[in-house]
Amino acid sequence: GRRRAGGPRMPVVRDGYFIDRGVDSVYLAGLAPSVPLLAGWNSLEAPASALVEGDITPEAFAAATRERLGDHAAVQLELLAHDSDAEAAAAARILASDLWMGYPTWYWLDLHAAHADAPAYRFYFAQTPPGQTDGAPHASEIPYALGNLDVHEVAEWTEADRSASTAMTAYFANFVRSGDPNGSGLPRWEPIDPTSAAQPTLVILPEPVLEARPRARYDALGRYFASAADE
Repeated sequence: GRRRAGGPRMPVVRDGYFIDRGVDSVYLAGLAPSVPLLAGWNSLEAPASALVEGDITPEAFAAATRERLGDHAAVQLELLAHDSDAEAAAAARILASDLWMGYPTWYWLDLHAAHADAPAYRFYFAQTPPGQTDGAPHASEIPYALGNLDVHEVAEWTEADRSASTAMTAYFANFVRSGDPNGSGLPRWEPIDPTSAAQPTLVILPEPVLEARPRARYDALGRYFASAADE
């Protein structure tokens, strides 16, 4: 069958010296450093075609989701709108991106917030860069975060791009200085509360928005990955 999106493509090598256990077991054992963590992922970490082959319709999205996730598909189909072809394509991009990068990053931040005795801040980079139409591909946030859009002269940057970069750079600089990304003139970025059903996630756009993202979808993805690991 087809390879599952989000499979173990970049496993951690446990050398028994520098790394002697998995990341999750480090947190669960209370061994993670008590330092703030800021991390996130992009809106187009994987294309819709990574999940759905051919034309993307509501029916095709639902069938591909059930094929990929099996008994763990129901929550995704309930919470990801897919009543039209456009909605189904967007849902396929979201789910494919979560399977590849979103869920692992979510889980890492969740572990940190629950076990590291330090705040964790989650972001979702959603500014579509020039030349793209469906979202922000993997690593496309880097020039925004570093504030060096003008170094990339091949791109025709817009004022929206520059605004997103200004906000992202300010958040990141504040975090580097103090461990807290918040500062004057920026929308408030709340740290994760691991006990909450709605998780604060800063959506990075020209005007960043703090979104309450339901954890139910990510908990369901966690159950899927756990079951896949047992196979």
